[in-house]
Amino acid sequence: CTFYDCANQGIGQGCQDTYHANLSCQWIDITGVPDGTYQVEVTVNPEGGILEIDTGNNRATATVDISGDVVTLVGP
Repeated sequence: CTFYDCANQGIGQGCQDTYHANLSCQWIDITGVPDGTYQVEVTVNPEGGILEIDTGNNRATATVDISGDVVTLVGP
């Protein structure tokens, strides 16, 4: 499960996909996005290209507030 890094990201069977904030490449470019509150949504395997028993956990959302250079997690 330790094979993956910034240059080679992924997940293997039996491993989890939790990354620490200090791993580079774990960010979203918000350059030019106006201040405000936004809901960020991430979907994995949206076209079903990977066979799964349960696809109910393929989407995650989080509400964030952008104020200048500060981004604050408001809620899930």
